[in-house]
This record gives sequence, C-alpha cells and structure tokens, in this order.
Amino acid sequence: MKNLGIIGWPLNKSLSPFLHSRFLVQTAINGGYTSFEIKESMELPILMHFLERFGFTGLNVTSPHKQAILSYVQDVDDTVRFLKAANTLTFTKNGWKAHNTDSYGFGRQLDISGIEPAGKNILIFGAGGAARAVALACYERGAVEFTVVNRNSESVEQMRADFSGMVINYTSFEDLKEENFFDILINTATIDWSNSIWLNKFWAGKEKIFSPAVVIDLQYMPRNTPFMNLFHDSEKYNGFTMLVEQAARAFEIWCGVMPEYSLKELEGAAYSVSE
Repeated sequence: MKNLGIIGWPLNKSLSPFLHSRFLVQTAINGGYTSFEIKESMELPILMHFLERFGFTGLNVTSPHKQAILSYVQDVDDTVRFLKAANTLTFTKNGWKAHNTDSYGFGRQLDISGIEPAGKNILIFGAGGAARAVALACYERGAVEFTVVNRNSESVEQMRADFSGMVINYTSFEDLKEENFFDILINTATIDWSNSIWLNKFWAGKEKIFSPAVVIDLQYMPRNTPFMNLFHDSEKYNGFTMLVEQAARAFEIWCGVMPEYSLKELEGAAYSVSE
C-alpha cells in the first residue's frame, strides 16, 4: 500500500491528487493520495510525526514549505543540496529523504515546447525555490545570465552566492525601464495577477516594457492564467507540462516505475474537471 500525499497552502486548485491518482491506477499500484493543507511552517513537526506514524511513504511539497521542510529530513539528493529546496520526500529506513523534481520538470517543459534558453535574455519573477529550479534547468541548457525581479534583494543575493556559475542580476518592479528587453519571461511568483491593487502598484505602465517572444507562467489554473493574459503578442505557456513531468518523476522515485501518459489527454481531462 502506497500512502502518498502533498503538503502546502493553498491546495484547493492543486492538480497533484488528480495526476497521482491516475498514475496509481495506470501502474496498477495499490495506494492513495491525500492533501494536507497547512499554511504555517510551525505546523510541520506535528504533521511529519503524523505521516510517519501512519505509514506515508511519499510526499509532494509545494509553496510555502519547499525550504522549511528541509529541517525535517535526514538526507537530501544532489539537486536539493544545490537548490536548497525540495518538492518531493520519500520515507526510507533512515527517515525522510528530500528530492527536487522541479528542475527536471521545467527542463522537460523547455524541451517539449522547443524553447532554447541558451544565449537568451531571461527575466524571472520571484526568487524562491521554484525560481531556483527554473534557473538550474535553463543553465543546464546553456543559459548563463538571468535577471530576477523580486520584492527584496536578499533572496536574489542568496541565489547569486549559491549559483556561482551563473550571472544573476537583481531588479525591482519599480526599476524596470522601457529600454529593458527580454526574450523569455518566466513567472515563478505565487501572486494573484488578477488583483487590481497589485497590478496598479507594480504593473501599470509596465506592459509596454515587455515584448518577450516567450512567456511562461508556472501557475496552471486557470488554463489561461491572469499573468499570461497580461501579454498579447508573445508565445505563452502555463505550468501544466512542468507539473506533469515533475509529478511523473516523483512517482518514479516513490514507486520505482515511470507512469505512461499522454500530456494532451491529461490536460484535457484535468481542465474538463476543474474549469
């Protein structure tokens, strides 16, 4: 019996239970997948004890706990050691081991979509665990320089210190200028881009700055996300492909088998249920 689950907040729009339930059926593995919606990291010790007590063997970890969860693991893989963030845990005889399949998933999205980051001017919104995974996937495909937009510089300074092989520039929303040009714009921030207060404060007048060839939003609900709708002439992608690819890799870590799936069929089924 494979007891699997996800930790994060909010989870009301998460498609992870949908995906992993299908993977369990497709691979004929007896198991279940449960959502544990917690907002504060102070709740993690109690939850982790509960999960161990009731025999959970695999967990997904999403915002805002991808870095805080590392305090409750006994081992990490090389990607987590580099990124200092985890999105997948597996329970072993020695305790919890942390993995990160986000960089794998985003790399697969780049490959499947035919997006070549090498030599491109890349702008990343956000500086958390997802931004780190995105930067690593792009770096592995030849990109060496990034500009990161964040509400403070501390997280970007930490990225710069950790990713010594990359050139990471920092800017705030207020400092973005018309002369800035970016080929690829990637949103990793969990911001409500439909919120008029946010848009009026940070986005008003900025739309003329951006004419990227490619816009990628790691959010995937709804299918046409509010961030994607800010752009008109760009090639636009949501985060559904990344979600599926990182989920399949996590499932392989837990169960020892890579599920077979069609991205097109999964997308049709997922959005027919959720929209």
